[in-house]
Formats: sequence, structure tokens, C-alpha cells
Amino acid sequence: METQVITVLLNNKPYHLTLEVEQTGNERIYRVSDKQQGERLSEYIPDPLEFSVDGKVKITDRVRTVEGQEIAREIWKAIKDQFEDPEKK
Repeated sequence: METQVITVLLNNKPYHLTLEVEQTGNERIYRVSDKQQGERLSEYIPDPLEFSVDGKVKITDRVRTVEGQEIAREIWKAIKDQFEDPEKK
């Protein structure tokens, strides 16, 4: 399992989140946790928050608030930016 820290800007404030990438068979899972952050995001999103390779939140970790959905979108954008091929930019 690969682990790294990603930074997500939420309301112009940087949040440093732990990203774990797990490859199980043909499926890749991105698991995000706010272990690095002093302020917890768990009020808005599950901890950990899991995404499939296409950016969909795993059903067991469904985000139920508008704020949580916005946060999840920003986190997925940061994940994509982290793994995007630099030649495609």
C-alpha cells in the first residue's frame, strides 16, 4: 500500500490529508484520512473517506451533506492532480 500526504484547499485554507492507495486485483482504492490535520473534517466526511478509481465515493462512506460533497469533490480533484501524468498538462 502506497501512502503519501496531499494538500487540499478548502475555503482558501490548506488541509494536509493522508492518502493511501491500495491495489486489490483489478481495483484501485484511494483512502483519505485527516490524520495529519489538527482540525478534523469528520464532521463533514467519513474518516477515512474512500474513492474508487473513477472518483466515486464508496457506498459505505456515503457523504450526506452539501458541505461534505463539496469537500469530497475537492479531495478527489487533489488526488487526480497528484497522479495526473505531467505530460498531459
